[in-house]
Amino acid sequence: DASHIKAVTLPKYLKNLIHLLDLVTQKAPIRGKAKSSKYVLSDNFFTFWYRFIFPNQSALEFGNTKLVLDKIKENIESCTGNVFEQIVREAFILHNNGEIKDIDLNFSNIGSWWDRASNEIDLIIENKGELILGEVKWTNKPMDAGVLDDLMRKTQLVHYSGRIKYVLVSKNGFTESCEKLAAKTNTTLLDLKELEQLFKAATNKHIERQKMLLH
Repeated sequence: DASHIKAVTLPKYLKNLIHLLDLVTQKAPIRGKAKSSKYVLSDNFFTFWYRFIFPNQSALEFGNTKLVLDKIKENIESCTGNVFEQIVREAFILHNNGEIKDIDLNFSNIGSWWDRASNEIDLIIENKGELILGEVKWTNKPMDAGVLDDLMRKTQLVHYSGRIKYVLVSKNGFTESCEKLAAKTNTTLLDLKELEQLFKAATNKHIERQKMLLH
C-alpha cells in the first residue's frame, strides 16, 4: 500500500527479494489461513537500518549522531520484541527431542499464529500429542496474569480440540498473580536467565559431541 505498486506486478519484486537476494521471507501462520501470510525482512540488520538509519540520514550527514542515538534508545524495544521471539523459538528448536523444564519436546512445526482481526500468538508448537501455545514479552515490567488470561482466550481461535500446553517467556520475570495462575493452569514459565541456561546447555552438548567425534 505504501509503495503504490500495482498488486499484479508485486510477485516479480517479491520473488527477487526472496530467492535472488535472500532479504525477504514469506511467513504463514501455523494452523492459520494461507491468505494471512506476511512478507518480512529476513535479516535483522536491514530491519534496524530501515527503522533508524535510513530515515535519519540527513542528521547523520550533518554529524548529529546524538539525535539519532537518542531516537534509537527511545525506540529500540519495539524492534527487540520480534528478535526475542525468534531467539525463544531457536531455544525450543535446539532442545527438540529433549525437554525444557516440564515439557517433553518432539515437534514437527514451530512458529507463530495470527489472524486478520489482529489476534496474535507469539509461539505455537505442534508437539507430539499436544499443541503448545506461548506468549513472549520483552518489557521492563514483570509479566502479569492478564497475558495468560488473554492467551487462554485466544486458544479457541486456533480451532484445536486436543490437549493444550501454555508457555510464558518474559525478560523480567512474572508478577505474583501470574505465577499463581500459571500454577493453576499447569503453565510453564521461563525468564531470561533460564533461557540463557538453555542455550548454554545446548552449546555444551554440541561441544561434547564434537569431542566424541574427534576421539
